[in-house]
Amino acid sequence: MAIKVVFFDFYNTLVKFWPPLESIQKEACSKFGLEVREEDLVLGYKYADVYFNEENDRSPLGNRDKLQRDEFFTEYERLILHHSGLDVSPQLASDIWKQAIQIPKEFVVFNDTLHCLKLLKSRGLDIGIITNLRQDMECLLNKLNLFEYVDICINSKDVGFEKPDPRIFEYALKQQGVNASDTVHVGDQYYSDVQGALRAGIKPVLLDRDLWHSGVGDCFVIQSLSEIESVLEN
Repeated sequence: MAIKVVFFDFYNTLVKFWPPLESIQKEACSKFGLEVREEDLVLGYKYADVYFNEENDRSPLGNRDKLQRDEFFTEYERLILHHSGLDVSPQLASDIWKQAIQIPKEFVVFNDTLHCLKLLKSRGLDIGIITNLRQDMECLLNKLNLFEYVDICINSKDVGFEKPDPRIFEYALKQQGVNASDTVHVGDQYYSDVQGALRAGIKPVLLDRDLWHSGVGDCFVIQSLSEIESVLEN
């Protein structure tokens, strides 16, 4: 059956932070006299994000109270630094995290995003976003000049479920009026995007920009959004 809708994750799929998070982390660490290389922090985030997604599946962050969220982000920060070569106490990890989130940053689109969305539109496909980001997505999409390409945008705040819970994907399918077999979902996280889509019966595509994942056999894997045509042809 021909694909009718392509769903995308938002952060780290269509957009990224600027300055990069590893740059922000380096600056935050320097405030406490700690030196760490940005390339090591990139690896640190890769490992810590696995923890992030597994924990979010076990108990969604949106359902946790402030103390529980603080404990989560303390451990998340500790893991970022541990896998970057720095072992710090939970208290210092908490202090660095609080420093890091105070540093201004904004979303910017990846270089391949607009080309991909324009291509899909030229082929008559609908485009959706399924994200755990709890923000005003209409405002954000307008700011990034993406709104005109997006037919539906679902975030976890709207639905009350977070990826990889299949119910957020099923909600998107119902709202768009399509069957799971008519759709694909593209995202950068194997656990929340690939496993979540599979649970809902949606064809998953893993966007692996940094060739981090190896041996993945239950989904298509692409390194750039420019490869989306190869997915649609299969």
